[in-house]
Amino acid sequence: MIFPVAILVSMVMLVASVLYEMKQQGAWIFAEETEKQKGRSPRSDERLAGETKLSELVSSVTPGTIVGALFCEISQIKLVNDIYGYSVGEKLLDIIAERFQARIPENSFLVRFGDEFLLGVSGVKTVQDLKYLAVQLIESLSEPVALEEIGEQFTTCHIGISWTKDRDHDASHLLRDARTARYLATKTDDRETRFVVFNEAGKEEAFRRLEVERELRLAVRNQQLVIYYQAIVDANTTQVVCYEALIRWDHPEKGIIAPAVFLPIASESDLIVEIGDYVLEHGCEQVANWQRTLSAPVKLAVNLAERQLLQHGFLEKISKYIALSGIDPKDLELEISEEMLAENLDRSKNILLELQRMGITLSIDDFGTSQASLTRLKSLSMVSTLKLDRIFVKDITFNKVDHAMASAMTQMAKSMGINVVAEGVEEQDQAQALQEMGVDYLQGFLFHRPESAKTLNIFSSQQSTLQL
Repeated sequence: MIFPVAILVSMVMLVASVLYEMKQQGAWIFAEETEKQKGRSPRSDERLAGETKLSELVSSVTPGTIVGALFCEISQIKLVNDIYGYSVGEKLLDIIAERFQARIPENSFLVRFGDEFLLGVSGVKTVQDLKYLAVQLIESLSEPVALEEIGEQFTTCHIGISWTKDRDHDASHLLRDARTARYLATKTDDRETRFVVFNEAGKEEAFRRLEVERELRLAVRNQQLVIYYQAIVDANTTQVVCYEALIRWDHPEKGIIAPAVFLPIASESDLIVEIGDYVLEHGCEQVANWQRTLSAPVKLAVNLAERQLLQHGFLEKISKYIALSGIDPKDLELEISEEMLAENLDRSKNILLELQRMGITLSIDDFGTSQASLTRLKSLSMVSTLKLDRIFVKDITFNKVDHAMASAMTQMAKSMGINVVAEGVEEQDQAQALQEMGVDYLQGFLFHRPESAKTLNIFSSQQSTLQL
């Protein structure tokens, strides 16, 4: 009964410019080319122009109204610049500026800061008016941008909002606070809310995250990162079939720090590439050591970040790590997130196909938590495994909806010849329910906790110790 299952899963997955003119009102200020010719810094002059315009608005604020600063970051622009070049990125920003310009009210200005935009607004009465404007800017990007070089490009943005009703307020502080709020907007877990209004609590959170990033860079440099390994077992025999490499931060004062604390921050910069490459290189080396010890195959699963997968020379790096360690490519499984497939399948598909041709196996991690459609899944013939997210496992023994969703996704995968791994298995009843619905492999504390290579006994961990 494949057809009904597909319908059910579909429901689950789905319910899951003149531009170079300077104008007195609603101006979009472009200084870059002329300022380069004058030998000055374009970005600092753009910032000065923005602060000057913002200061003019603040000094003329009238009673009963407020002045707002909206600082906007285009989420995909750095990736477009890296992959297609800055000329393509400039064209994309030109079109985005046109769309923004069409949405801003009178008594406002739009200034571009390199890859970002500042919108200064006056004459509005409430913060709610500024929030409404932020929504308008976000909605202006709902349709893809058509570029000759790359076709349709979907974009999103994150916006930070600050405001004042005080004529004596320092415009540079207003801009600073909008930047801070924009930073926090990029960290929100709510994908539908892409703007944040500045407040002091948010400022403290921004400082905290910056401190984590600073310490994390030192941790990478000082080799404080440690790889832990968690076994994945056969659902029927509970024999170990694979080890997943999981990064931990061994902080000299705070002890072991979980990846949920630092990986989201690392993902915002090149740090995630450094960390990911470290795990790949040393994970392959460790598996090779275990294979020599056991005189038997040992398989390794490694998570890939989007920035890591799309980096220049990634395939060459993978080939190098495999060659240096001496492992067979089939003993390496690379896990890609469902969210990555939903947003960047067109860019990543050729890379995934080449990884498959190399003999590396591929899996989709956290399946069921994003908006990758069945159509996209159908086009991913190179994927051999789906990892069912733990949110469907936690209450599977008593929540009928979770049970039905897990069962539907499992049957869909199996009908496509794809294996299923269930994550987060902590209780025997969960394991039995998953086994009965046809899940192939299980992973969780019920069987094995993550351990470092120093403490993991490779001989004993290979033995089946639990009967289902």
